[in-house]
Amino acid sequence: MSQNLIATGGHEKRLRIFDLQKECKPIDVGRHESTIKSVVWDKTDPSDNTVVTSGDDKKVIWWDLRSSTPAGEFKTDDMITSMEQGADRGVITVTEGKTLHVFDSTRYAT
Repeated sequence: MSQNLIATGGHEKRLRIFDLQKECKPIDVGRHESTIKSVVWDKTDPSDNTVVTSGDDKKVIWWDLRSSTPAGEFKTDDMITSMEQGADRGVITVTEGKTLHVFDSTRYAT
């Protein structure tokens, strides 16, 4: 990941990318239907163009920063309580209720 880029989400429901090297407005990548709870910059993407978000809308969304539409999406049945990428970078884990989802970091969910 480029050290000068930061991905953010929150109550505004928007995924934004800030460039710390430039004094300009953030790039508005896309939005969820509710609060974004987690943002993970996918460390397996050598081009640094993939960000994964999860939110209160029960969705996990894969964003390709070069596109105006999501690259993939997964809908859960219950509220998502956590999301993170494993230390080995091979998987992204998402918890909802009593369920654990494990995604291959090298492929987008659909």
